Amino acid sequence: MIKFTSLCYLMSFGAAFYFISQKIDLASLNFDHYLKFADPFWLMDLLKGEELFTKEDLATYDGTQKRDLYLSVLGKVYDVSKGRQYYGPGESYHGFVGKDASKAFVTGDFSTGGLSDDVDSLHTSELEGLIHWVELYEKNYPYKGKLIGRFYKSDGTPTKYLQKIHDRLAEGKKAEEIQQDLERRFPPCNLEWSAEKGKIVWCSNKSGGIAREWIGVPRKFFLNNGREFRCACIQPGANVENNYGYFVEYGDCPPDSDKCYLRYDED
Repeated sequence: MIKFTSLCYLMSFGAAFYFISQKIDLASLNFDHYLKFADPFWLMDLLKGEELFTKEDLATYDGTQKRDLYLSVLGKVYDVSKGRQYYGPGESYHGFVGKDASKAFVTGDFSTGGLSDDVDSLHTSELEGLIHWVELYEKNYPYKGKLIGRFYKSDGTPTKYLQKIHDRLAEGKKAEEIQQDLERRFPPCNLEWSAEKGKIVWCSNKSGGIAREWIGVPRKFFLNNGREFRCACIQPGANVENNYGYFVEYGDCPPDSDKCYLRYDED
């Protein structure tokens, strides 16, 4: 294990101060330098007096070689010894101990192949779930340092792999904000089905769980590639232009009606 010294702290803060005081454009630096500043917790971690672990170092903290129990999530190492009843040898979560098995936190695959730190195949929502695990450990267990390997380099700075994860999470956050905005502007319809009348879609001033002063009329809202749609309530006469899809009236339904009885081919 490698300990960061006080000299490292001073050099890091000095470098940060220099960039700010000289108004240097960080984007003009090479990628490795940029990554040091891309992780918002980098300097904070230095203040904690963190250690850098190799995979071999971390493997000894499995409760058998050493009594302490350490695990890693996205390259951050935590001491889970106080949770020995869950993480100790023979217990349910011991498979996470002594290694980085980030992928298994969201897949639930505890096989040898599943206990992996390769999270490339995870969906953005699963990566967000993984961040919640990091926050949980940060809150409940002592932080010990970083694992050298897939997520952090030997000097403790983030790898390009970790930066790619940050980028995916940022894109996912942006997509979520767009989706929330679309639901506010074009709330989902209410839906009902009965054997007698079939499927009915209608709008109210609370449909889709979006409280508003207007009711609206049902329309097919085709999103993205136009192959999928949802029922959306729009205000008649309002400007419904947007960059994310287009609207189509339901067949055999008056365009100004707030309720539509759907044909079977419109399900």
